Amino acid sequence: ELTPLAKQGDAGAQSNLANIAEQGNAFAQYNLGEMHKTGQGVPQNYQTAAKWYRLAAEQGYASAQFKLGVMYGNGEGVIQDNVYSYMWFNIAATNGDAHAVKGRDIVAKWMNESYAETQDIRDTMKDTG
Repeated sequence: ELTPLAKQGDAGAQSNLANIAEQGNAFAQYNLGEMHKTGQGVPQNYQTAAKWYRLAAEQGYASAQFKLGVMYGNGEGVIQDNVYSYMWFNIAATNGDAHAVKGRDIVAKWMNESYAETQDIRDTMKDTG
């Protein structure tokens, strides 16, 4: 199998995996995302990881959808965005990723707390204005 060799830095295996990923194979795209996120066999690059995860996620690959939720939640390789994080976690959960349910619920809590803080600030501004 190409993936273990690619993760070990085998240039031929990496090239073959990249070719398969570029042809639209979601499993290969996900694995390239993993390699770039963790720096396995390639220099760590969150932006490149997000690119490969997105390509796999858009094909319905639940693990890639979950990873995009994490990356948006943490601002890794993408601009931090709780709405996108929630969206990808929700899609992954719908597609059967059990971990995504917890991620979605955590992000929902953050968004609710942020909304409440915004309302408090608005109420304070009304009282002083």
